[in-house]
Amino acid sequence: MRPLKSSGNLELIKRLILKMQEGGGSLSFSEFMQGCLYEEGLGYYATGGGRIGRRGDFYTSVSVGALFGELMARQFCEVDELLGHLGEFVICEQGGHDGTFAVDVLTWFREHREGVLERLKYRFIEPHARLVELQRRNLERAGMMEHAGWYSIHEAMPEMEGVFFSNELVDAFPVDLVVWREGAWRERRICWKGEEFGWCEEPVGERLYDAVKDLPNAFEGYRMEVNLAAERWMGNVARRIRRGVVLTIDYGYRRPVGVPLPAERVDGTLACYRKHARSDDPLREVGCQDITAHVDFERLIAIGERTGLRTEGFTDQHHALVGLAEGDFLREGEPPAPEKLRAFKQLMHPELMGTSFQVLVQSKNLPGLKLSCLKYSRR
Repeated sequence: MRPLKSSGNLELIKRLILKMQEGGGSLSFSEFMQGCLYEEGLGYYATGGGRIGRRGDFYTSVSVGALFGELMARQFCEVDELLGHLGEFVICEQGGHDGTFAVDVLTWFREHREGVLERLKYRFIEPHARLVELQRRNLERAGMMEHAGWYSIHEAMPEMEGVFFSNELVDAFPVDLVVWREGAWRERRICWKGEEFGWCEEPVGERLYDAVKDLPNAFEGYRMEVNLAAERWMGNVARRIRRGVVLTIDYGYRRPVGVPLPAERVDGTLACYRKHARSDDPLREVGCQDITAHVDFERLIAIGERTGLRTEGFTDQHHALVGLAEGDFLREGEPPAPEKLRAFKQLMHPELMGTSFQVLVQSKNLPGLKLSCLKYSRR
């Protein structure tokens, strides 16, 4: 092999080249992104990437402190009340990283709802052994292992009553890319240029046809992401809920059917992160940087409704947390502790997390649902 211009994990680069050769000379972007992020022993997340906080690659709501978990725990408790406080109450989290959020939630229940904690089962869906080990370690330190359990895939999890929760999960699902060329959508794929990865385009095939056939026309060069994995995920989650709530928090947008594509997203929403620096080039630092794309919540809503979920509300994190905080520490005459107020301001800040993160609430077999996170919903 000639010297490479593409940077990153050399073994992963070789493996991706081999997959291209075996697959006809190119890879869909979702195959490439799957390898970059999740290839066993080589991908970004599979080798310890995804570190959060000041010394990591990005911040999350969980990295701000325990307040986010405490507020979500209050929301979960409301769901338990609506379920009637009967029998086992399940909180299932997918994308739980190192388990910090789970510890924050379970600690709140231990301090404020010990009776619910006795019935509570906290279940992780986590396919990566490294992350399972981190989650176990943190739960053991907190003395919460008796409440925890793990599944590697959705299909292994039995039907549940409770809350299915995810935070910054769907934006990391591998996506396909399309571009508008001469009056039609075409697929953007990855090919090998001899020394580095590059882009190539092909007509949209059967795999992506249904996903793009209803997209509006665009102007020349307009790029979009297609998240087939998110649609499969939404259907799987809906089938696992017997009674309860699906609460999804992520970067994203909602574009009603028939509305023209916004000009400000002409280049799509794909982004890469490493050491808090943003890049638009997923073909460099292969396996060493995070790759994300904004979530199309309208498609998640449509899939959910087709598979038995009821859409309860859609809002941003700012308005969701105001509703939850009113029942926690924003009480009249009771000034919040300074550390809580600092964390709350960061979670609410419009240029950080407050309006960037969207909150989708769906339910199944739970009529009359009224949740605090939707109290100030504007959409």
